[in-house]
Amino acid sequence: MTRRPMLAILACVALPLCSWAAELQIYAHDVSPHPDERQGTAGGSTIEVVREIQRRIGDTNPIRIVPWARAYHLVDHEPNVAVLQVVRTPSRAPRFQWVGPFDHFSSDLFAMAETDLHLDSMEDAKKVAHIGVVRGSYLDDELTKLGFANLDRQPTLALVILKLKSNRINLIASDTVTIQDLIDTGNVKNGEIKSIFRLMNASNYIIFSKETPKHIVDS
Repeated sequence: MTRRPMLAILACVALPLCSWAAELQIYAHDVSPHPDERQGTAGGSTIEVVREIQRRIGDTNPIRIVPWARAYHLVDHEPNVAVLQVVRTPSRAPRFQWVGPFDHFSSDLFAMAETDLHLDSMEDAKKVAHIGVVRGSYLDDELTKLGFANLDRQPTLALVILKLKSNRINLIASDTVTIQDLIDTGNVKNGEIKSIFRLMNASNYIIFSKETPKHIVDS
């Protein structure tokens, strides 16, 4: 997520954060920019913005970076958990309490810039040998439901990008905001990859576990 949309999100959630202290576990998942997990806590430019807002309002809850699959498991099975930057889908909607949306974007299939691969339809995409996707992500879920049997699932986006750059997969499924963040932070060179097919539109939310008290979500 780029800095400007994140600032808009933080403006919306700064007041609720005041009442979260000592009550809520807050997680972000390792999309982009790539987090610094050496101390098991969040790093990266977008998380730094979150921390600055927390500093201003006196909130001390850590925002921990974990792989997406772990973040999803925690919010799905434990009380008083929040996860940032989650896409709402029909299958996820009844499982959580939702705050948002905060931004809107498209989810595309991306290839290395030099590719001559051309797709006209979802059916064309299903015929590609390998499409990289983050395991358990909304794109993994939605493409699986659409009948994609060619998904190469990895635990992190960093591994998906690595496999694309090393020509071990043909395409990656990701969203335009995440790819732009990768470019902005130097993890992908400008012009190194390109979108070749739009899959769907999506929005980001903050989700709370079902057992989180409603006064926290509504505060």
